[in-house]
Amino acid sequence: MEEPQGPLISSPAVARVARWGLVAWAVIGVAVVAYLAFRFVIYPIRIVFPPLLVALIIVFLLNPIVSRLQRRGIPRLWGTLLSYVVFLTGAGIGLAYLIPLVSQQVAAFDLQQLVAKATDALADLGRRIGFDVSGASLVGREEAAGFLARITEITSGVLHVVLIFVLGPIIAFYLLLDL
Repeated sequence: MEEPQGPLISSPAVARVARWGLVAWAVIGVAVVAYLAFRFVIYPIRIVFPPLLVALIIVFLLNPIVSRLQRRGIPRLWGTLLSYVVFLTGAGIGLAYLIPLVSQQVAAFDLQQLVAKATDALADLGRRIGFDVSGASLVGREEAAGFLARITEITSGVLHVVLIFVLGPIIAFYLLLDL
């Protein structure tokens, strides 16, 4: 019995197609593994990433200062505390100037007048097109029904932002100590 000589795939075109098929199946496999990792590992712990991002930004900004203080003989704990005091003082001074400006703009914002203008504009547009639309029908029961949902959503969003900006600096403090 005679043994075959050479490779099993004798044509270069067939070899090229086989290589592309292998690459395609490898890409599909990597995509499936990436999807499964995202779906079952990353997505359930997605709430952890925003505080970590804030912490990494703070560490990126303050680590050169803390490292320089450490090279000058100040222990890393004291250098971290000193940089935090300076950073938080600067943020506090910035907020002291920013909060009154924002509160004046919020006080000047008249939601009732804005809604009245929008309903008048929509009613006018409806009349031009040929529809009879009244402003009361535009802002009726849907506004009252969605008000509680919007308040709950806003409160949840504010609490999430507060959680991010409280946990981020705490995580950053420990990262700065351990670098």
